[in-house]
Amino acid sequence: MAKYRYGKWTWWDGYEYFAIEKKTLFGWKEQKSWGLSYLGVHSKKEEEKQRRKMMDAVDRLVKAGHTVL
Repeated sequence: MAKYRYGKWTWWDGYEYFAIEKKTLFGWKEQKSWGLSYLGVHSKKEEEKQRRKMMDAVDRLVKAGHTVL
């Protein structure tokens, strides 16, 4: 089974997003992302909606037997 990690990250230009990454031989590779906005101008409601989508995907990975950090 594979190792995954998830969280909220920010690009160098200020774009915020949630993502799930998979551990590979060469490091972490992004598998799926849910965008928010540039420089934090999104609403709390939108952030919670995207977080729920990410956590649903994390739950599916755990149920499939993968290790999620």
